Amino acid sequence: MKGKRGKILVVDDYTLHISLIRGCLEPEGFEIVTADNSYKVLDVILREKPALMFINLSLPGMESNKIMKLVCDDNKVKAMPILTINSQNSDLYDTRSGHNVIDNIFIPVKKKNLISKVNDILIKNDIMGMKHNQV
Repeated sequence: MKGKRGKILVVDDYTLHISLIRGCLEPEGFEIVTADNSYKVLDVILREKPALMFINLSLPGMESNKIMKLVCDDNKVKAMPILTINSQNSDLYDTRSGHNVIDNIFIPVKKKNLISKVNDILIKNDIMGMKHNQV
């Protein structure tokens, strides 16, 4: 069933975050692709064409706001919804900076809540005709 429901990109250098998200979403039929640093993001997006991106707000390298702007400025992927990843201990919060940031998830995340949030976003994205991965 892996990948039958689409690809989701997780941009994070913290393997625990990736494992948590993968553990919640792969059993539901999503394929998880990853980028462990900010400089790989656009290449991974163009190659893998994910339907949704999770990005850690405290990613080293290029600031997450700059990554989101870069992604949203690219005409091939500008409609891709973004969820930010935040640690419960972090001082960073939802940026909602106009860069397609739909919502913020806090790690640790409840599996049921994450699945519901992803399903809702992808259904809404399909209904609104914003599927970016028809490149």
